[in-house]
Amino acid sequence: MEQRAYHGTSLENANKICKSSNEINFKISCGKTEWLGNGVYFFDNKQNAIDWSKKVRQFEEIGIVSAMIKADEEKVFDLVGNPKHLKLFDKMCAIVANKYNKIQNEEIDKSFMSTTIELLKQQENFDVIRAFFEIKNTNFENINKAKQKFPIGIGRIQICVINTDCITDCKVEV
Repeated sequence: MEQRAYHGTSLENANKICKSSNEINFKISCGKTEWLGNGVYFFDNKQNAIDWSKKVRQFEEIGIVSAMIKADEEKVFDLVGNPKHLKLFDKMCAIVANKYNKIQNEEIDKSFMSTTIELLKQQENFDVIRAFFEIKNTNFENINKAKQKFPIGIGRIQICVINTDCITDCKVEV
């Protein structure tokens, strides 16, 4: 995998991340609510990073960090288009669901994906995860009408980099 990806943050943080061409300082996102587990999160296109920075994080001054993500294909866990990975993920989801079958609360719902990914990390040795993040509440009237007739998913592809050595060619874009 070799792909340009975009990390949305504040302009101040973006400048701290890309201090120089030789020094990249990403902070690893950690916690049970990080849906793809612990790592550095990117979008596959700049506009999604801009939208996330403005609408979700509501930064006054946004900074988009553009970087190359480089990883051997066998080190990429691809939940976008790899049937083998999707099947493995489905099996792990069943294991996690069975474990938490009798416990139903909001905290477990928020951490289900992260727990599943972290268990997969223990079994598999991968550096990057690619996944489709569905956006359920869109404000686009025509898209919502189409979704009622056709099973389309509206969303974004996110990339979670576990091994930060895979991040190169970092620069700030505004």
